[in-house]
Amino acid sequence: MPARQTGQTGVSGPAAPPLAAVRTELQPPGVHSGPINANWAALKAAIGAGVPRRVPANGWEGLGLGARKAAGTRPERVGTAEGPTPVLAVDCEMVGLGPGGERSSLARVCIVNSAGGVLLDRMVAQVERVTDFRTRFSGIRARDLIDAAPLSQVQAEVAALILGRILVGHAITNDLTALRLSHPGKDIRDTARFPPLMRATAPGRRPKPRALRHLAAEQLGLAIQAGEHSPVDDARAALYLYQKHRREWELAIQHGTVSQLSPPARGGSQGANPKAGKTLAQLAAEDDMVDL
Repeated sequence: MPARQTGQTGVSGPAAPPLAAVRTELQPPGVHSGPINANWAALKAAIGAGVPRRVPANGWEGLGLGARKAAGTRPERVGTAEGPTPVLAVDCEMVGLGPGGERSSLARVCIVNSAGGVLLDRMVAQVERVTDFRTRFSGIRARDLIDAAPLSQVQAEVAALILGRILVGHAITNDLTALRLSHPGKDIRDTARFPPLMRATAPGRRPKPRALRHLAAEQLGLAIQAGEHSPVDDARAALYLYQKHRREWELAIQHGTVSQLSPPARGGSQGANPKAGKTLAQLAAEDDMVDL
């Protein structure tokens, strides 16, 4: 994995344009033209995901830590694509603010291209004192936020990357809300909301999202979130799930049998209404279900 970009000092490449300028950029030419390289064949060859796996009677949720690790390897880069591609994937990690660390604040964002190559892996500076780094989930420690980039800079960088592109993620509304960015619903692919990847409930009731780590193990033979989370691993896992199901997913969209998400309201971390905060227990439970 490329070296993490940790802040304003020592960052390679030109400075990010102001957010207002990002919004007025032209759509990248031909971004939706031609077939999307799914890299699914490369992924199967790399991890043997094409081999059917036996699911225990009590489901993947019943597997112990050692068994989950044995389910497969961590997500690695596949394919040879460099730079931004027509399909990108995003994942964010949060820290806690306020009493008990109840309010979520964006602390790290990662974006990968269609080959799983890391385009951006940025820590985000906090404007309030962090009361819970949630390290057991986020993998973030106080030292990681030293010299981190301000939220406005990260917003601009992310906005420039995702403009005019399909964006994949798991419970992606949480990520976009934390970034205080919107994205056209037609260009969002949420692996927590694609019906074939959801858990069936009682007849007549909506299916429920499944945990990304369970989907990665069952669908891809990959092991993620066996300890501290890596947004690189999580973004790749969501991306490869989309790539595996891309044909049926895009056909379902064309036929109107899968509705896309509406762009999330602006808000989220760093300045969100404290009353909208959740308890740490609630956040942990939700994180286990849909990976914040």
